[in-house]
Amino acid sequence: MSPNQLLALIEEAIKALSSQNRLFETDGRLVTLPRDEPISVYGDIHGDYDTLKKLPLQRHGIKVFLGDYVDRGPKPIDVLVRLMNQVVNHPHQTVLLRGNHEGPADVPVHPRDFPARLQRRYPDSWPEVLGSFQRLFDSLATAAVIPGEALLIHGGIPSTASTLHDLGDAHQRHPADTTLVEALWNDPVTMDGYHPSSRGTGRHFGPDVVEKFLECNGLKALIRGHESYHKGYHSMDRVLTLHTLSLPIYGSPTPAYLEAPPGTSYEPSKLGNLIRVT
Repeated sequence: MSPNQLLALIEEAIKALSSQNRLFETDGRLVTLPRDEPISVYGDIHGDYDTLKKLPLQRHGIKVFLGDYVDRGPKPIDVLVRLMNQVVNHPHQTVLLRGNHEGPADVPVHPRDFPARLQRRYPDSWPEVLGSFQRLFDSLATAAVIPGEALLIHGGIPSTASTLHDLGDAHQRHPADTTLVEALWNDPVTMDGYHPSSRGTGRHFGPDVVEKFLECNGLKALIRGHESYHKGYHSMDRVLTLHTLSLPIYGSPTPAYLEAPPGTSYEPSKLGNLIRVT
């Protein structure tokens, strides 16, 4: 794909993301998903195009990607091209959430090899392409919700958020407060409360935080990415973490995703029954 073709596809994808305001119920960057359709949820991909190609994306229903499409893996450009084509051709079936590796340009992330890969493929135009990709990242949804059931987000519950609306307009308040950054960076732990994150950005949050947020918003479960587990997923209390890749840097874990039929009850104890592996 030439630089001009890629730039044109990015613009199409940005327009398709904007059109989703008419296809889904939205509150800023919070997407509400219908309960009467099948929903598949995919965790971190990180440039693992070979695994992405195996996913059953042409099936009926809505596909939700939890972010982290670039860095670490060898083919982030190919991953983005496939996902952009997916949202352009099927905007009513594709929801792309923002990961911390697609975060605001002013928040550093490590490792950051995506610009270098762009430079190798497009040596004369990579700054323009990178700038266009950043506009695409800035257009991604922060979170999605299945009413009465589950919150879908890349990282976790921010210390500054008590309602779903707080997540929907987090991008507008960045960098004045930390809601967006924490939504993309936070991790669950077994100790109650909020604590400094070992990542250096974001925070750790405990089971009491999850319980309070879910109860206040009428939800049963938190579904997220952002962490790697060998079997591709991990359940802790009311939190399900998904990882949809198999890369040596992570010890080549099993890629896993969640596949839920219409009307699914997202009771945490039952979520394991919805897991599929690739």
